[in-house]
Amino acid sequence: MSQGETMIQRFCFIVFLCLLVALCQAEDKKKKFSERKISSEEELWTEYTNAYDQKDIDKKKFLVQNYPAWADSFARRLITSYLSYTLKDKRDVADRMLHVIKDIAQVYEQVFATPYLLQQANFYESLNLKSKKKALEAIIVFFQAQTSKNAMYLFDITTSHQKELDSDKISDELKKEFIKNNRPLSEKSILAAKNLTKEWLIQDPGEDITKKYLLISIQDKIVVYQIELYQQALALYRQIDDYWSIADILTQLGQQSLSQGEMDQAIHWLQESLEFFEKLKDYVNLAKTYNSLGLITCSQKEFKKADEHYHKGLEIARIVENLPAMASLCNNLGALNKILAKYNDAKKFFEESLVFYRTIQDQSGIATVLNNLGTIAFLEKDYDKANRYLEESLALTSMLKDGSGVAHTFKILASVATNQKRYLRAQVCLEESLDILKSLKDSSNINMTDDELKRLKDKYTPAQNDKEYYHEKLRFAKLTKNITGIRDSENKIIEIEKSEKKRMTILIVTFFSLVLASLGYVAWKARKKR
Repeated sequence: MSQGETMIQRFCFIVFLCLLVALCQAEDKKKKFSERKISSEEELWTEYTNAYDQKDIDKKKFLVQNYPAWADSFARRLITSYLSYTLKDKRDVADRMLHVIKDIAQVYEQVFATPYLLQQANFYESLNLKSKKKALEAIIVFFQAQTSKNAMYLFDITTSHQKELDSDKISDELKKEFIKNNRPLSEKSILAAKNLTKEWLIQDPGEDITKKYLLISIQDKIVVYQIELYQQALALYRQIDDYWSIADILTQLGQQSLSQGEMDQAIHWLQESLEFFEKLKDYVNLAKTYNSLGLITCSQKEFKKADEHYHKGLEIARIVENLPAMASLCNNLGALNKILAKYNDAKKFFEESLVFYRTIQDQSGIATVLNNLGTIAFLEKDYDKANRYLEESLALTSMLKDGSGVAHTFKILASVATNQKRYLRAQVCLEESLDILKSLKDSSNINMTDDELKRLKDKYTPAQNDKEYYHEKLRFAKLTKNITGIRDSENKIIEIEKSEKKRMTILIVTFFSLVLASLGYVAWKARKKR
């Protein structure tokens, strides 16, 4: 072999080693970042912006895949900024915003095989200035609807306007009040409704959309609210054919109806939103909406429909590997099968959900699923496994400072302990649950837990100054990292041990005194006989 060939081989070997080291470093860097947990939307925005500036593709993919809802929210915020800076004619800033939006959209499409974010970015870019202005107005109204729960306080007026309002008139003086507060009424405004409880509804068709104002008489003033803001934003979005935002508002209207207990109306809004999400091929929101429909139909005890919705959502989430959606849907399928007493199927879904929640490091989700697995083990009378799952869940909910979650888990642990005839442990768990519920002022659960504790104490003599009792309290205090509880329990144990030691010392002294007295008496009797 010639010297030249040897040099080439050495050079190739060195290049190979350099590449190997670089690959290892890149993998190590990726691994280190993937082990990090993003704790808020704001942190994701910062991390994504840094990754964008550094052109770190792996980091961007990790952020979008594990936090799709926050990435989506970031894109929406940037669209608002893009529209605002465009209308202010600050093109450089607007162009940078648009570039970041498209970057997120491209990563979103790579990860979830859904082009809707990129379509949306292109849609807003293509709008003329008049439509951009309308889009920004719609975004602002939508934001106001979200923050005010669809009814935004505007201003107060005096009760001197009440006479005209009762006469179905909108006086010039009243119109001046609206102008003064930057809410001018058009000539088409009418008093649309009123009632005996001193409420009036003003409807203003305006130029583009109908606005509604609710006036309520409260003591010595009349309070003015702008209502149905979601519907106003929806009307604006329909004018510019913004399907993405229309679907989003329909979802919000569904959630609002759900919170008000209007289940059928919620289903109506959500099913209408599905049509738009399907048009947009928005697989992330499709899975999320099917999940919501599953929860509603399950609450209505329409279990077959709930199962169909959950499975449809899971099928879509699996296609694009949407881990948060897969975790939630599997957990909900587990809960549904638990209701139907199909415990093996429930376990299968809960265990799958746990894997997904651990992958995305969602501690709250992990705690919920562990609680569910503990409940299944309890129902199957596998008490050791139930305790393991529930104690792990307890430690997590305590770390997350989820008071109601901790109280609930303590109650399940009490049920497990009662079935095991470990009444002292059950007593400790119920007392801990009761203390937390009292701090939360949860009156209904306080009464239920108090009744449960009384029934338990009827079964056996309760322990209050027992070392085993405080050892059990100490164990749970350590599990929940309750520093005060640890200190108090340890002090009580020391106090009891000192008392026991003192009693033991008295017993020993008494015993030996008796022995010595007996020996003395025997010796005295012996001398007397002589």
